[in-house]
Amino acid sequence: MQSDFIPAKNLKSESLVTHGNVDRANHQFARFLKTIFARMPINSQKAMKSDWNCYQRFIKENAAIGLIAVPDDEDVMIETMLAYVDYLSKKYKIKTIRRRLHHLKVLFSYFGCPNPLLTSHELKKNISLTIKSVAQPAGQAEPLTADMLIEHLSKIDASNLMSLRNAMIVNLAYDSLCRASEMRMIKLSHIDREKDGTGTVFVERTKSDREAIGAYRYISKTTMELIEQWKERTGLSNEDYLVRALTSAGTIKPYIAHEESPPVSYEVIVSAFKAANVSLSGHSARVGAVLDMVKAEISIEKIQLAGGWRDQAMPLLYSRKIRAKNSAAAEMARKNGR
Repeated sequence: MQSDFIPAKNLKSESLVTHGNVDRANHQFARFLKTIFARMPINSQKAMKSDWNCYQRFIKENAAIGLIAVPDDEDVMIETMLAYVDYLSKKYKIKTIRRRLHHLKVLFSYFGCPNPLLTSHELKKNISLTIKSVAQPAGQAEPLTADMLIEHLSKIDASNLMSLRNAMIVNLAYDSLCRASEMRMIKLSHIDREKDGTGTVFVERTKSDREAIGAYRYISKTTMELIEQWKERTGLSNEDYLVRALTSAGTIKPYIAHEESPPVSYEVIVSAFKAANVSLSGHSARVGAVLDMVKAEISIEKIQLAGGWRDQAMPLLYSRKIRAKNSAAAEMARKNGR
Protein backbone atom coordinates (compact mmCIF):
# COMPACT_ATOMS: atom_id res chain seq x y z
CA MET A 1 0.00 0.00 0.00
CA GLN A 2 2.96 2.31 0.57
CA SER A 3 4.86 1.80 -2.70
CA ASP A 4 3.22 4.72 -4.48
CA PHE A 5 3.41 7.07 -1.50
CA ILE A 6 6.05 9.60 -2.63
CA PRO A 7 8.44 10.39 0.26
CA ALA A 8 10.66 13.46 0.37
CA LYS A 9 13.72 11.31 -0.42
CA ASN A 10 12.44 10.84 -3.97
CA LEU A 11 12.75 14.59 -4.49
CA LYS A 12 16.44 15.23 -3.81
CA SER A 13 16.85 18.51 -5.66
CA GLU A 14 17.71 21.36 -3.31
CA SER A 15 14.97 23.37 -4.98
CA LEU A 16 12.46 20.85 -3.64
CA VAL A 17 13.71 20.00 -0.16
CA THR A 18 16.19 22.08 1.81
CA HIS A 19 19.48 20.24 2.19
CA GLY A 20 19.60 20.29 5.99
CA ASN A 21 16.01 19.10 6.37
CA VAL A 22 15.73 16.17 3.96
CA ASP A 23 17.22 13.53 6.29
CA ARG A 24 15.04 14.55 9.19
CA ALA A 25 11.92 14.66 7.00
CA ASN A 26 12.63 11.22 5.56
CA HIS A 27 13.26 9.73 9.00
CA GLN A 28 10.01 11.17 10.32
CA PHE A 29 8.23 10.05 7.16
CA ALA A 30 9.45 6.45 7.52
CA ARG A 31 8.42 6.34 11.17
CA PHE A 32 5.00 7.74 10.34
CA LEU A 33 4.46 5.07 7.65
CA LYS A 34 5.37 2.31 10.09
CA THR A 35 3.64 3.42 13.28
CA ILE A 36 0.61 5.39 12.06
CA PHE A 37 -0.12 5.08 8.36
CA ALA A 38 0.01 1.26 8.22
CA ARG A 39 -2.70 1.05 10.89
CA MET A 40 -5.10 3.47 9.24
CA PRO A 41 -8.22 2.26 7.33
CA ILE A 42 -7.49 1.47 3.67
CA ASN A 43 -9.66 4.31 2.35
CA SER A 44 -7.94 6.79 4.67
CA GLN A 45 -4.57 5.56 3.42
CA LYS A 46 -5.64 6.06 -0.19
CA ALA A 47 -6.89 9.59 0.49
CA MET A 48 -3.75 10.61 2.36
CA LYS A 49 -1.46 9.15 -0.32
CA SER A 50 -3.37 10.95 -3.03
CA ASP A 51 -3.19 14.27 -1.18
CA TRP A 52 0.50 14.04 -0.31
CA ASN A 53 1.44 12.97 -3.82
CA CYS A 54 -0.59 15.86 -5.26
CA TYR A 55 1.47 18.26 -3.15
CA GLN A 56 4.75 16.66 -4.19
CA ARG A 57 3.80 16.86 -7.88
CA PHE A 58 2.96 20.55 -7.39
CA ILE A 59 6.39 21.13 -5.85
CA LYS A 60 8.13 19.26 -8.67
CA GLU A 61 6.24 21.20 -11.34
CA ASN A 62 7.25 24.49 -9.70
CA ALA A 63 10.87 23.67 -8.88
CA ALA A 64 12.06 26.41 -11.23
CA ILE A 65 10.62 29.15 -9.03
CA GLY A 66 12.28 27.77 -5.90
CA LEU A 67 9.34 26.24 -4.03
CA ILE A 68 10.38 23.86 -1.26
CA ALA A 69 8.42 20.83 -0.05
CA VAL A 70 9.64 20.60 3.56
CA PRO A 71 11.53 23.81 4.42
CA ASP A 72 13.02 24.76 7.79
CA ASP A 73 11.85 28.36 7.59
CA GLU A 74 8.23 29.19 8.44
CA ASP A 75 8.11 32.21 6.09
CA VAL A 76 9.23 30.00 3.21
CA MET A 77 6.61 27.43 4.18
CA ILE A 78 3.90 30.10 4.23
CA GLU A 79 4.88 31.26 0.73
CA THR A 80 4.81 27.66 -0.48
CA MET A 81 1.38 27.07 1.05
CA LEU A 82 -0.02 30.29 -0.41
CA ALA A 83 1.09 29.18 -3.86
CA TYR A 84 -0.33 25.69 -3.29
CA VAL A 85 -3.70 27.00 -2.14
CA ASP A 86 -3.91 29.12 -5.28
CA TYR A 87 -2.99 26.05 -7.35
CA LEU A 88 -5.69 23.92 -5.70
CA SER A 89 -8.35 26.61 -6.15
CA LYS A 90 -7.94 26.46 -9.92
CA LYS A 91 -8.22 22.66 -10.18
CA TYR A 92 -10.39 21.22 -7.43
CA LYS A 93 -13.71 21.56 -5.64
CA ILE A 94 -13.97 22.80 -2.07
CA LYS A 95 -14.26 19.38 -0.45
CA THR A 96 -11.10 18.17 -2.16
CA ILE A 97 -9.21 21.37 -1.29
CA ARG A 98 -10.13 21.05 2.38
CA ARG A 99 -9.11 17.39 2.48
CA ARG A 100 -5.77 17.96 0.74
CA LEU A 101 -4.84 20.79 3.10
CA HIS A 102 -5.98 18.83 6.17
CA HIS A 103 -3.75 15.90 5.30
CA LEU A 104 -0.81 18.21 4.66
CA LYS A 105 -1.34 19.75 8.08
CA VAL A 106 -1.32 16.29 9.67
CA LEU A 107 1.77 15.15 7.79
CA PHE A 108 3.74 18.32 8.53
CA SER A 109 3.03 17.82 12.22
CA TYR A 110 4.57 14.33 12.02
CA PHE A 111 7.59 15.65 10.09
CA GLY A 112 8.32 18.18 12.82
CA CYS A 113 8.71 20.99 10.28
CA PRO A 114 7.09 24.46 10.37
CA ASN A 115 3.35 24.01 10.03
CA PRO A 116 1.66 27.31 9.12
CA LEU A 117 -1.53 25.41 8.24
CA LEU A 118 -1.81 24.96 11.99
CA THR A 119 -0.20 28.14 13.31
CA SER A 120 -0.48 30.98 10.78
CA HIS A 121 -3.57 33.19 11.07
CA GLU A 122 -2.54 34.85 7.80
CA LEU A 123 -2.57 31.54 5.93
CA LYS A 124 -5.84 30.41 7.54
CA LYS A 125 -7.53 33.66 6.48
CA ASN A 126 -6.15 33.30 2.97
CA ILE A 127 -7.50 29.75 2.75
CA SER A 128 -10.90 30.91 4.00
CA LEU A 129 -11.09 33.70 1.41
CA THR A 130 -9.90 31.41 -1.37
CA ILE A 131 -12.52 28.79 -0.56
CA LYS A 132 -15.23 31.44 -0.56
CA SER A 133 -14.10 32.59 -3.98
CA VAL A 134 -14.49 29.10 -5.46
CA ALA A 135 -17.60 28.15 -3.49
CA GLN A 136 -20.24 26.31 -5.45
CA PRO A 137 -23.23 24.15 -4.52
CA ALA A 138 -22.18 20.70 -3.41
CA GLY A 139 -22.86 17.95 -5.91
CA GLN A 140 -25.16 15.12 -4.92
CA ALA A 141 -25.32 11.56 -6.14
CA GLU A 142 -28.31 10.59 -8.25
CA PRO A 143 -30.73 8.91 -5.80
CA LEU A 144 -31.66 5.24 -5.94
CA THR A 145 -35.24 5.16 -4.62
CA ALA A 146 -37.58 2.33 -3.62
CA ASP A 147 -39.61 2.80 -6.83
CA MET A 148 -36.45 2.38 -8.89
CA LEU A 149 -35.56 -0.79 -6.99
CA ILE A 150 -38.99 -2.30 -7.62
CA GLU A 151 -38.72 -1.53 -11.32
CA HIS A 152 -35.20 -2.94 -11.47
CA LEU A 153 -36.20 -6.17 -9.71
CA SER A 154 -39.01 -6.70 -12.19
CA LYS A 155 -36.48 -6.76 -15.03
CA ILE A 156 -33.61 -8.85 -13.66
CA ASP A 157 -32.83 -12.36 -14.84
CA ALA A 158 -32.38 -14.30 -11.59
CA SER A 159 -30.88 -17.24 -13.51
CA ASN A 160 -27.94 -15.00 -14.43
CA LEU A 161 -25.48 -14.95 -11.52
CA MET A 162 -24.17 -11.46 -12.25
CA SER A 163 -27.69 -10.07 -12.53
CA LEU A 164 -28.60 -11.71 -9.20
CA ARG A 165 -25.45 -10.36 -7.52
CA ASN A 166 -26.03 -6.84 -8.77
CA ALA A 167 -29.65 -6.86 -7.57
CA MET A 168 -28.52 -8.11 -4.17
CA ILE A 169 -25.89 -5.36 -3.90
CA VAL A 170 -28.19 -2.42 -4.65
CA ASN A 171 -31.02 -3.73 -2.47
CA LEU A 172 -28.71 -4.36 0.47
CA ALA A 173 -27.10 -0.95 0.03
CA TYR A 174 -30.54 0.68 0.08
CA ASP A 175 -31.74 -1.20 3.18
CA SER A 176 -28.54 -0.86 5.19
CA LEU A 177 -27.43 2.54 3.86
CA CYS A 178 -23.94 1.05 3.61
CA ARG A 179 -21.29 2.85 1.63
CA ALA A 180 -19.59 1.01 -1.23
CA SER A 181 -16.44 0.57 0.86
CA GLU A 182 -18.52 -1.00 3.65
CA MET A 183 -20.38 -3.32 1.27
CA ARG A 184 -17.08 -4.83 0.14
CA MET A 185 -16.21 -5.93 3.68
CA ILE A 186 -19.46 -7.74 4.58
CA LYS A 187 -19.21 -11.48 5.19
CA LEU A 188 -22.10 -13.94 5.25
CA SER A 189 -21.37 -14.52 8.94
CA HIS A 190 -22.25 -10.86 9.54
CA ILE A 191 -25.84 -11.45 8.38
CA ASP A 192 -28.56 -12.83 10.66
CA ARG A 193 -32.04 -13.84 9.55
CA GLU A 194 -35.00 -13.07 11.80
CA LYS A 195 -38.14 -15.20 12.20
CA ASP A 196 -40.24 -12.77 10.17
CA GLY A 197 -37.93 -13.07 7.16
CA THR A 198 -36.12 -9.77 7.68
CA GLY A 199 -32.53 -9.61 8.81
CA THR A 200 -29.65 -7.56 10.17
CA VAL A 201 -26.11 -7.08 8.97
CA PHE A 202 -23.20 -6.26 11.26
CA VAL A 203 -20.89 -3.69 9.67
CA GLU A 204 -17.54 -4.15 11.38
CA ARG A 205 -16.19 -0.69 10.61
CA THR A 206 -17.94 2.36 9.18
CA LYS A 207 -16.55 5.71 8.06
CA SER A 208 -17.92 7.44 11.17
CA ASP A 209 -16.99 4.62 13.58
CA ARG A 210 -13.87 6.05 15.17
CA GLU A 211 -13.89 3.52 18.02
CA ALA A 212 -14.32 0.53 15.64
CA ILE A 213 -17.24 -0.87 17.62
CA GLY A 214 -19.25 -1.72 14.50
CA ALA A 215 -22.92 -1.15 13.71
CA TYR A 216 -26.03 -3.22 13.00
CA ARG A 217 -28.14 -2.32 9.97
CA TYR A 218 -31.59 -3.53 8.86
CA ILE A 219 -32.25 -5.86 5.91
CA SER A 220 -35.69 -6.19 4.31
CA LYS A 221 -37.41 -9.48 3.40
CA THR A 222 -36.84 -8.77 -0.30
CA THR A 223 -33.11 -8.37 0.18
CA MET A 224 -32.85 -11.41 2.46
CA GLU A 225 -34.47 -13.52 -0.26
CA LEU A 226 -31.88 -12.26 -2.77
CA ILE A 227 -29.06 -13.06 -0.33
CA GLU A 228 -30.42 -16.58 0.20
CA GLN A 229 -30.66 -17.15 -3.56
CA TRP A 230 -27.10 -15.86 -4.02
CA LYS A 231 -25.76 -18.06 -1.23
CA GLU A 232 -27.53 -21.16 -2.61
CA ARG A 233 -26.40 -20.55 -6.19
CA THR A 234 -22.76 -19.83 -5.29
CA GLY A 235 -22.27 -22.33 -2.47
CA LEU A 236 -20.51 -19.71 -0.37
CA SER A 237 -19.96 -20.48 3.32
CA ASN A 238 -20.60 -18.20 6.27
CA GLU A 239 -16.90 -17.30 6.46
CA ASP A 240 -16.87 -16.05 2.87
CA TYR A 241 -17.30 -12.45 1.80
CA LEU A 242 -20.84 -11.78 0.60
CA VAL A 243 -19.94 -9.96 -2.62
CA ARG A 244 -17.63 -11.87 -4.93
CA ALA A 245 -16.06 -11.19 -8.30
CA LEU A 246 -17.28 -13.23 -11.25
CA THR A 247 -15.50 -14.63 -14.29
CA SER A 248 -16.58 -13.85 -17.84
CA ALA A 249 -18.28 -17.26 -17.80
CA GLY A 250 -20.40 -16.17 -14.84
CA THR A 251 -18.70 -18.26 -12.14
CA ILE A 252 -17.16 -17.20 -8.84
CA LYS A 253 -13.54 -16.10 -9.14
CA PRO A 254 -11.09 -17.89 -6.83
CA TYR A 255 -10.04 -15.76 -3.88
CA ILE A 256 -7.04 -16.05 -1.58
CA ALA A 257 -8.06 -14.57 1.77
CA HIS A 258 -6.20 -11.45 2.88
CA GLU A 259 -7.16 -9.44 5.95
CA GLU A 260 -7.17 -6.04 4.25
CA SER A 261 -8.06 -7.06 0.72
CA PRO A 262 -11.69 -8.07 0.08
CA PRO A 263 -12.35 -10.05 -3.11
CA VAL A 264 -14.07 -7.21 -4.98
CA SER A 265 -13.03 -3.69 -5.89
CA TYR A 266 -14.98 -0.48 -5.40
CA GLU A 267 -15.69 -0.56 -9.14
CA VAL A 268 -17.55 -3.87 -8.81
CA ILE A 269 -19.96 -2.29 -6.33
CA VAL A 270 -20.44 0.74 -8.57
CA SER A 271 -21.08 -1.52 -11.59
CA ALA A 272 -24.07 -3.00 -9.76
CA PHE A 273 -25.59 0.48 -9.47
CA LYS A 274 -24.82 1.21 -13.11
CA ALA A 275 -26.65 -1.99 -14.05
CA ALA A 276 -29.77 -0.56 -12.39
CA ASN A 277 -29.33 2.88 -13.96
CA VAL A 278 -26.28 4.33 -15.70
CA SER A 279 -26.62 7.64 -13.84
CA LEU A 280 -26.22 6.02 -10.40
CA SER A 281 -23.07 5.87 -8.28
CA GLY A 282 -21.91 3.97 -5.21
CA HIS A 283 -23.49 6.62 -2.98
CA SER A 284 -26.91 6.61 -4.67
CA ALA A 285 -28.53 4.17 -2.23
CA ARG A 286 -27.76 6.34 0.81
CA VAL A 287 -29.16 9.43 -0.89
CA GLY A 288 -32.25 7.64 -2.21
CA ALA A 289 -33.01 5.96 1.11
CA VAL A 290 -32.84 9.31 2.91
CA LEU A 291 -35.22 10.91 0.39
CA ASP A 292 -37.72 8.06 0.73
CA MET A 293 -37.56 8.25 4.53
CA VAL A 294 -38.15 12.00 4.54
CA LYS A 295 -41.10 11.58 2.17
CA ALA A 296 -42.50 9.00 4.60
CA GLU A 297 -42.15 11.64 7.37
CA ILE A 298 -39.63 9.60 9.34
CA SER A 299 -37.72 11.81 11.77
CA ILE A 300 -34.23 13.05 10.95
CA GLU A 301 -33.04 11.49 14.23
CA LYS A 302 -34.11 8.01 13.09
CA ILE A 303 -32.63 8.60 9.63
CA GLN A 304 -29.32 9.65 11.19
CA LEU A 305 -29.28 6.44 13.23
CA ALA A 306 -30.18 4.28 10.21
CA GLY A 307 -27.28 5.65 8.18
CA GLY A 308 -24.75 5.87 10.99
CA TRP A 309 -24.04 9.59 10.59
CA ARG A 310 -22.30 11.38 13.45
CA ASP A 311 -24.71 14.30 13.07
CA GLN A 312 -27.72 15.34 11.00
CA ALA A 313 -25.82 17.47 8.46
CA MET A 314 -25.75 14.98 5.58
CA PRO A 315 -29.37 13.73 5.88
CA LEU A 316 -30.48 17.36 5.98
CA LEU A 317 -28.32 18.17 2.96
CA TYR A 318 -29.64 15.25 0.92
CA SER A 319 -33.26 16.09 1.70
CA ARG A 320 -33.20 19.87 1.55
CA LYS A 321 -35.36 20.10 -1.58
CA ILE A 322 -38.02 17.71 -0.25
CA ARG A 323 -38.07 19.39 3.15
CA ALA A 324 -38.90 22.72 1.48
CA LYS A 325 -42.32 21.26 0.70
CA ASN A 326 -42.90 20.73 4.41
CA SER A 327 -41.44 24.04 5.55
CA ALA A 328 -43.31 26.66 7.58
CA ALA A 329 -43.86 28.64 4.38
CA ALA A 330 -45.41 25.62 2.66
CA GLU A 331 -47.62 24.86 5.66
CA MET A 332 -48.81 28.46 5.81
CA ALA A 333 -49.59 28.46 2.09
CA ARG A 334 -51.73 25.34 2.49
CA LYS A 335 -53.64 26.86 5.40
CA ASN A 336 -54.30 29.99 3.33
CA GLY A 337 -55.41 27.94 0.33
CA ARG A 338 -52.58 29.30 -1.80
